[in-house]
Amino acid sequence: MLSSHRFQDLEDCSEDVNLRHQLWASRSQWAAQTAEWLSTPLDKVAGESLEDTVQQMNKKVYKIERGLVPNKVCVCVCVCLPLCLS
Repeated sequence: MLSSHRFQDLEDCSEDVNLRHQLWASRSQWAAQTAEWLSTPLDKVAGESLEDTVQQMNKKVYKIERGLVPNKVCVCVCVCLPLCLS
């Protein structure tokens, strides 16, 4: 008979993989979005949309950062966002 501890290990592993997937997907989305903003004239950038996107990304990164052990990708995304929020 399997112990509940083994299922907890599987759940922990699943959560870790999910967070890593979210991290990479967020990094890709952030890169695409910032490339779009940088190629658009400043007067054509939708300010509210930009602010909403940055806030949503900040929430995602905070959640991911809390759940994962520190790694280079998380640090990269976490360093970029505060620059946009200030």
